[in-house]
Amino acid sequence: MSDPISTFFDAWQLESASVRLEKITSAVTASIQYDDPRTPNTLSGIDALAEYVGMFSANAPGWSAKVIARDTTAGMTRVTV
Repeated sequence: MSDPISTFFDAWQLESASVRLEKITSAVTASIQYDDPRTPNTLSGIDALAEYVGMFSANAPGWSAKVIARDTTAGMTRVTV
């Protein structure tokens, strides 16, 4: 069984918005805060995160994400994809 972080990044390759949202929802809490080098601000909430992942996925068809490394500090998990 996948851990929530791997499940979340598995969602990045899904074309179906509803399936992608379902996978993201199963992996994160409603109060998720997500920082990405490609966003100017922190994304807050599942809807904002799912919209971003969908936009990114639409611009990179066939692309997939794989967790290479991770660490947790101060209650936050940082992932190298």
